[in-house]
Amino acid sequence: MVSRSGRTFVAAVVASILLSSLGWGTGAVVATADEQVVAGALESYSELSAAVFPLGTGAAQRVVYRTLRTADRWGDSSGSVFLPEGEPPAGGWPVISYAHGTLGSADQCAPSSTGFGPGEIEPIERWLREGYAVVATDYSGLGTDGVLAYLDGHAAGANAVDIVRAAHELYGNVLSPRWMVAGLSEGGHAAYFAGHEASSRAPELDFRGSVVVAGPTHMEGLFPLAGRCFPISASRDWWDTRCMSWLGSTTSGPRRTFARFSRHWESSGWKRLEACAPEISADRFELSESS
Repeated sequence: MVSRSGRTFVAAVVASILLSSLGWGTGAVVATADEQVVAGALESYSELSAAVFPLGTGAAQRVVYRTLRTADRWGDSSGSVFLPEGEPPAGGWPVISYAHGTLGSADQCAPSSTGFGPGEIEPIERWLREGYAVVATDYSGLGTDGVLAYLDGHAAGANAVDIVRAAHELYGNVLSPRWMVAGLSEGGHAAYFAGHEASSRAPELDFRGSVVVAGPTHMEGLFPLAGRCFPISASRDWWDTRCMSWLGSTTSGPRRTFARFSRHWESSGWKRLEACAPEISADRFELSESS
């Protein structure tokens, strides 16, 4: 008999294979008329620091655009738009919307401010070399008002779709309507949802498919198994994920949320979630051994 966790893993693998097909198609969520007007509307744009340019960038802008703040609330997100070097081909550069992996929940972790790490910048540079424009959402709440709604799939997916619309508003015919989404880890989760809703959320564009790498799924079924007090022996990565999810879902304040849900929380843990991925990896915090 296959365990529940085994079924979840198999489902994730099968979903990844299906979404990786460029022929996988339309979403079931139908955007309203208001959403068609608001989603992706460009709020502002500014020059990106050359320090965060991937190799092969011909032009780059940091954009702020209208999108989902949470699954049921509107807000703003920031992100990066990178164009290849040289002249665009006839019909414009096709677009890849890249959804980044977990970097932390603090504003200073936003890639449009700090750039991408080695594991993520290489594919972006390759796409630019091969003639694709790349747009990369920071996710709403990471570099913009509010708290990052970590693993809120509908919001993150909308962020990844709507930045493509914002880029088209900024650059016009320089960009082709053909586009796809790719995501890693947290971004893989976003890419699942972006692929599901892309054609209904941005019907004027020509969506070609999703590529998902290591995207978590069925988290709503896994988190409740942990209970109110997560065991001391739990994976630290799992603990980080759970805490960041609480942080993003609360409306009563993050410190209050942690105090309510975990007896193992320490002040060092709060500092940990104010750090970004490289700092977190270098300085793993220890869960308290006291009960």
